Amino acid sequence: MAENNLKNLRRLAKKYNIRFRLPCEPLPGCHADTFKNIEELGRYRFETYAENASIRSAEEPWARQTKSRAEWLAHRAARLFKQNRNEAGWRFGLENDVLRRFAVEVACYETGTNNLFEDRAEEFILYEGILRSELKKQGPDRVYGLKNTRNLDSLLSSLAPPELANEPGDTVADVIKHTPFSSDIDPLLFPFLVLEAKSESSSSGFDAIQIQSAFPIRALLKLQEDLQSSSPISDPAMAPLVWFLACRGDAWRVYGAYLAPGQNESPTSYEISLLWSGSLLHKDQALQLVLIVDYIMDWARDIYRLEIVRHLKSIVTGQISDQMSFQDSDIFSTCGSVFNWIPPPQSITAEDIAESSFTANRDQFESSLSTHEAMLNTPIPNTELGSIRSAFISNFRFVCLYITSDLVPSLLEMIGGKHKTRANIESVSRRLINFVTQFDEVLVMSGRDLELLEMLWTGVNHSSLEAYPEEFFVIMETSWYFSSSWDIKREISCLAISRTAFDMLKKTANFRVKHKGIDKLERSERICHEKAIRDLVDCLKSASSWQVLLAAISCTLVTIYPFPLRKRHDFTPALEALGFGYIREARVQPFIQTILSRKMWAPKKHVTVSRQEMNAALRSGMTAEEVFASKRDRHPRHTDMSFKHAL
Repeated sequence: MAENNLKNLRRLAKKYNIRFRLPCEPLPGCHADTFKNIEELGRYRFETYAENASIRSAEEPWARQTKSRAEWLAHRAARLFKQNRNEAGWRFGLENDVLRRFAVEVACYETGTNNLFEDRAEEFILYEGILRSELKKQGPDRVYGLKNTRNLDSLLSSLAPPELANEPGDTVADVIKHTPFSSDIDPLLFPFLVLEAKSESSSSGFDAIQIQSAFPIRALLKLQEDLQSSSPISDPAMAPLVWFLACRGDAWRVYGAYLAPGQNESPTSYEISLLWSGSLLHKDQALQLVLIVDYIMDWARDIYRLEIVRHLKSIVTGQISDQMSFQDSDIFSTCGSVFNWIPPPQSITAEDIAESSFTANRDQFESSLSTHEAMLNTPIPNTELGSIRSAFISNFRFVCLYITSDLVPSLLEMIGGKHKTRANIESVSRRLINFVTQFDEVLVMSGRDLELLEMLWTGVNHSSLEAYPEEFFVIMETSWYFSSSWDIKREISCLAISRTAFDMLKKTANFRVKHKGIDKLERSERICHEKAIRDLVDCLKSASSWQVLLAAISCTLVTIYPFPLRKRHDFTPALEALGFGYIREARVQPFIQTILSRKMWAPKKHVTVSRQEMNAALRSGMTAEEVFASKRDRHPRHTDMSFKHAL
């Protein structure tokens, strides 16, 4: 880049309050946690890094390939370095592999990959006002932003509120700038990542790369700033943030760009902080860059994109629509038919309430053929290959395994058998503890609230609200499906273990080593209040009969989790609402069925007895037949089966 052009860009950067900060300068309060996470990832070492398996390993296959990706990048960078490649050679040789996560998100076995993000290469950015004439036409090497999915396109195509519209008929896209480029055909929405590259042999150093990218970064920050200023949401924790990757051959740098409000009526400044730098020739630093890019990807998917959608929804509805949380329906691995059920806060119509109440009351009756005939006002034909059902009628079910301190002995005795087989008792105790502690966040509900949930969902209360005065660790899912008689089932499944029962199970589990999940459980607890439970049921019951039918056809299954999500390990925010996330396979009810299955814990039909054990038994006065019979002993039938609670 010509020296005169660099001088002009530096002058303009100063004029428009753009400043590059050094690593030694303090981090901004609004993004301190995020930037600290980047710094922490920058301390990982290749030799000691372990790719841990987790419950999400099947949905995130790239996580098990981190070290191999880093090793490949290091070998590839060394080869390009020896070949003295130009800028294009370095970019084509490494860039796509460094940014690989943006091409594979989100993975789903049924539908393949669902790309939520797109990029543009060397496209000119449209600057505002006089700045357009002051800058030379030049586009960044690469820019990543949100793909114009069905969801986002629907929001942008909605009519703008009167206070924002310039003239009648204006849409949100007409009044809010959503892309920095000129093309409105399948636009790249609200970009959040800029990449600028030079070759190893280029005369342009990182200073030139920074200055060249300063104004594209500023333009992207302004897009986010303008969106937030037009939205009724006021959340200082979600300040605008843009990522910047700069590379010169094998050397890479990662920056975070943000707004710094001016003090004493001074204008806002655009700050760009250097967070990490390293060379891909080293495996340690190649690994660090892979982890950092993966982190940016997760941030863009789980935080940034949802915030953009939230602001757009608030602009369209005029309300702060964050009282309940669903994952975006454009994400196949986290969506379900229930996404569109959430009504805007305080905007449910009287007709909706009447229909919901009518459905709830009607579903308390047996879903018999006569009920369907009465609803359909037509006889159901007697045919071999088909039948007719009314989608207005569904059956609400509440299935819960309650484990209290009083019931632990009965449960363990049933599983352990007459002679209380120690191995079975330890095994089931460990299974229960491992199942609860595998989750990052666990709901804590009182027995009264669990009974309230059952009563609100089914309209029936089978026990006193004071039956379980303890607090319970609760794992909860809800599902929609057809029964064998083609009735629609709407079901909530719960595993509820009281605190005292959990402590008893810890002792009977007899773990040989320290259990990390038990240690983190205290930090994972999210206490659920009554309002969140009532909002949960209201939301699930707000679906129309058509939406319920579609959910049953697709066998929709969602997990119920606390919201807002916990962003850091040392701070757990108060629960505001219960959110929903789509899952492929049920976890709660199959686990309950496994625990309560007698076949799993029953003794084998064919047993073997060692000679030493047989001789000892014979010396004690037992016969050989009695020894084998004790091994085949059946489990006793218990009258106290109150821990099995199902409608």
